[in-house]
Amino acid sequence: MRRITRAAAAAVLLLSLMPAAALADGSHHVEVKISKAPVASDGLTAGAHADFVLSFADLDPAVPGIGLKSGAVIRVQLDSAFVTTDASLNSSALLQGWPQSPQIPFPYTTEFDANTLTLTLTDDWAVGDFGPGVKQVHLLLLGIQNPAAG
Repeated sequence: MRRITRAAAAAVLLLSLMPAAALADGSHHVEVKISKAPVASDGLTAGAHADFVLSFADLDPAVPGIGLKSGAVIRVQLDSAFVTTDASLNSSALLQGWPQSPQIPFPYTTEFDANTLTLTLTDDWAVGDFGPGVKQVHLLLLGIQNPAAG
C-alpha cells in the first residue's frame, strides 16, 4: 500500500517572490497550501513522481491573485529527500486557481537546479490583465520521486 507522505508539506521550504516590488501590495510573505494535482491521483504518494500544486491565494475567481512584474522570481526548494531521476521530464505552470488556466504564451522561464525550481517572469502579469492574477504553481515533476513515507 502506498502512503501519502507528509514530506510534500515539509519539503517545500521556500516560495519567494522577488523583488519585493513585484508583489502588488509590496509584501514578502505568502502562505502556501500544498495539494495533489487535480488530474493526478498519486502526486503526493511516497515513491511516486512528484505532481502537486502550491496555492498561495484564495482560489475564488472573484478574489484577486498576486500581480507580478517582469523580473519577479518564484523559487521553490524541495528537500534533499526528493530524488531527481530525469530533470528533462520536469515542468511547471503558473495558474490562476483552476486547472487549465495558464497564460499562453507562458510569460516566464523555468529552470531546475538540483532540487530548486526557479520561475522568472519575462513579462508583467498584472491582476485583471488575464483573469484574477497568479494564485498557484503546478509542479509536474515527472523526473522527481517523492521521498519515502516518514
